[in-house]
Amino acid sequence: MSDIFESAALAFTLPHKQAQRYAVNLHRQVRRAADQYQNSRTTQPKLADIPEEFREDTILEGWHFDVKGAGQNRLYMTVEDGFEFADALGAFIHHLLRKFDTAGFVQFEWSRTCSRPEPTCFSGGAAHITADEIRFYTTSDWLSERSKTEHRLNRTCLA
Repeated sequence: MSDIFESAALAFTLPHKQAQRYAVNLHRQVRRAADQYQNSRTTQPKLADIPEEFREDTILEGWHFDVKGAGQNRLYMTVEDGFEFADALGAFIHHLLRKFDTAGFVQFEWSRTCSRPEPTCFSGGAAHITADEIRFYTTSDWLSERSKTEHRLNRTCLA
């Protein structure tokens, strides 16, 4: 079996320095809770200290990304290679957009590779996030949809 590696990097601008500081501190706070959650055999996680939307298993288990302030009000985010992260990163960005920029949006892409060449290991995806929704698109989904479209077109041409 192959090891799967996902990676991404993105930057986006928040409206002011206080928003940047909030985002960096929130990330640290949830990171501590996620680490406690993932090691909960030894430590009881303090989930009451983090916003409710980050308390889901998929979010806490996927909190494998780093956030750094850049310049006056930018954030730079990178993903720790080898972890599934899209749900957690999407939830984090969604939270920031709802709090600071309800009219804005953020998009990012990610890649997936593996340690041994296997047909199902290579893919990627993209996210489009607004204050109202999070939409994920994977290359597998896109290819499947294209196949259905081509199949319908071929049937129409043959009829």
